[in-house]
Amino acid sequence: MLDTSEQILLFKIRKFRDQVAFTRLFETHKKELYRFVRSKVPTAEDADDLIQTVFMRAWVYITTAHQKETHHFRGLIYHMSRNAIADHYRQRKETFSVEAMEEAGDDIADKKQTTESVHAQIDVSLIKEKLNVLKPEYRDVLTLRYFEGFDVADIAIRLEKTENNVRVLLHRARKELQTHL
Repeated sequence: MLDTSEQILLFKIRKFRDQVAFTRLFETHKKELYRFVRSKVPTAEDADDLIQTVFMRAWVYITTAHQKETHHFRGLIYHMSRNAIADHYRQRKETFSVEAMEEAGDDIADKKQTTESVHAQIDVSLIKEKLNVLKPEYRDVLTLRYFEGFDVADIAIRLEKTENNVRVLLHRARKELQTHL
């Protein structure tokens, strides 16, 4: 269930199309949603664009014909962000090369890194690479739990599932990931 202040903000948005209330909701959820989206797209610009898309879709959803009660605003925006990410990859057909990234000014490797941090980055990048092999729901639940640090209850709200369902998904996702490592 939402806290009282969030319920009031949602009511103001639904009833009066209150842009100030929507801005407060946007600011409350922007950072955590950005981290989630950024972990799934290649550039920060893509993440920024998708965040704007998600919040515009949320505004339209709340203020137009879909005026039913939104019990979990976080769940709504996470659901919309997963759809926006899928749309982004469907529309995007180009591939990036290392040379193109270097020409664009992206620093591929920082020469000042220590050996331990390089090994840690390799481990994390290997795991992230293997996450792409998993089903989207496994990838989402693992990302939220281990890269974002959310607990099972928060993940359940964001994915619009029960806590028991999230625990089962985590178990299955970890097991599936281990087979690919």
